[in-house]
Amino acid sequence: MNNYSEGRLIGEYFKAEQQRLLCYMRENEAPQVCWPDGCYGSGLPWLTFVGPSPGGGNGRQPEVARSLMANRPLWNEDYTDPCQLWSPGFRTSIRMLIEIILGRSSEFGALRLYNFLNFDWMQNPKASEVPRERMRRGAEVVLDHLESSRPRTVVTLESSSHSLLKEMLSRKYQLRPAEFGDVSILSYKTHAHRAMDAFEVLGDTGLGGSFVLRCPQHPARIFRQDYAGRVGRALRHTLVSLAEAQRPISIYEQ
Repeated sequence: MNNYSEGRLIGEYFKAEQQRLLCYMRENEAPQVCWPDGCYGSGLPWLTFVGPSPGGGNGRQPEVARSLMANRPLWNEDYTDPCQLWSPGFRTSIRMLIEIILGRSSEFGALRLYNFLNFDWMQNPKASEVPRERMRRGAEVVLDHLESSRPRTVVTLESSSHSLLKEMLSRKYQLRPAEFGDVSILSYKTHAHRAMDAFEVLGDTGLGGSFVLRCPQHPARIFRQDYAGRVGRALRHTLVSLAEAQRPISIYEQ
C-alpha cells in the first residue's frame, strides 16, 4: 500500500489508491469491530483528521473512563455528520477540505474515505482548554488506531495535536520534515497564514509512507467557503509536494 510506482504522477497514484480502497469496501464485508470514544467515520480511510477533543460540549463535564468500544466504523457509506450536523464552521468547510485534499468529489466517494480521531474523548469545543495530560492519556489509542487503519494522509487540526502526534511518532519512526514552510494563505483581508508544518513517516511497516500535515486553521473556525478553498488547496499542494520531495511555490490565490 505504501510503495509508489516510479514514473507515475503522484496525483494519479493517489486516485488509483483511493479507488482500490473504495472497491475493497464494496466487495468485502465490514469487519465486526467497534472504535473508542472520540473516533468516528470510515473504517478504511485514506484521510484521517486528528484533533485534541470532540467539540459540542461545555468543557466542564466530569471525566469518565474512555470506552474502547463506543462507535461502529462506517463501511462503504458516506460519513456526512461533520458536513451536516457539526458546528457551523465544520458545515461550511469540511466537505470542501476533504474533496480538495483527496482530489476526489463526494459524488465519487470522497466522504467514504475519511475519519476523525481525538486524543481526548470528553466534549470540549475549545482546543486551548483541553489539558495536555488528558490528551497524553489518549495518545496510545490514537497511535494504535492510525497504525491499524494506515491512512495515506493525516491532517492534525491544530498545533497541540500536531506536536503530540509528532512526538509519539518520533519514538517509533524516522520522520522526514518538509523542506519548505513559507506560504501565503489569506484568511481575512489583513491576516494570512505564513507557514505549513508537514512531514513524511518513513519505513515499510506501520505508518511508513504516510504524510502528516497540520491544518493552518481548525475547520470549526472556517466560516467562508473561499477561505476553506484556500486552506484546502494549501494542504493538497503541500501533500503533493512532500510526496514528490519538491519545494512548493507560494501561489495560493487570494
